[in-house]
Amino acid sequence: MSNILSNKNCLLSLFISFGFLTACNQSPENTTTVQSSSASVDDNRYKVVTEANNIPFVYLDEKGKPIGFDIDIMQAIADDQQFQVDYEVTVWSALMNDMASNKADLGLASISITDERKKIYQFSEPYFQSQLAVLTNPMQKTDKALDFSIFQGKTIGVKEHTIADTTAKTLKLTTKPRAENFLAVTDFLTGKTQGVIGDIGILQYYQKQYADKNLAVVTESDVKIDNYGIIVNKNKPNLLIKINNGLKNIKTNGKYQQIEQKWFGNS
Repeated sequence: MSNILSNKNCLLSLFISFGFLTACNQSPENTTTVQSSSASVDDNRYKVVTEANNIPFVYLDEKGKPIGFDIDIMQAIADDQQFQVDYEVTVWSALMNDMASNKADLGLASISITDERKKIYQFSEPYFQSQLAVLTNPMQKTDKALDFSIFQGKTIGVKEHTIADTTAKTLKLTTKPRAENFLAVTDFLTGKTQGVIGDIGILQYYQKQYADKNLAVVTESDVKIDNYGIIVNKNKPNLLIKINNGLKNIKTNGKYQQIEQKWFGNS
């Protein structure tokens, strides 16, 4: 997604020193935060594990409830298929572990579908396309793609256990892994790293937040497109059908495009 536009209905404040995010309340009516550690036994209500610091896809409002593009997509699917969802907010590694052991019904947090992950997890059809990019200081021809290998010999920030982390290691870059994207961005802004590798939409958000610093977001010359999917409990094949049918329907009836316009400004 090449452009991230500010949500017109939401005023967001970012306090990086505390790692705390606040926003106007846009929580879906059918969602609540839960702390249960087991999957739902109700075929009409499902537990979704997600994380808290992945703007603009999923983050917390001032009441501690998850909001964002991913949350709106999930709510639209739930409405279409007439089921309800409860959210448990956790960290990335715990989310992935819970879904690997089927402790929740659904996993949602802009999760890239990969061949390796498909050996462990059951994914829905893709609901969003992304690509890797680097947030860094301005350099010549920043409107062009570049080779990420130019960061060899430098320290690059990554969110640990992500495609960005794996890519950086494959390129044999020196990395500073962090639990959340905003921590990796903070390291870069305070001079501890020379850039951050991550999903382009997230990095463009931070680029806009710090427009006064004239930061660059650049992709690699042969960049690969990443498809985001929803992880579905392997023991619930009927739930996978619901998710895929709901996703297909909201793309057909225009609801998906409305949500996309809300968060990214694209129709």
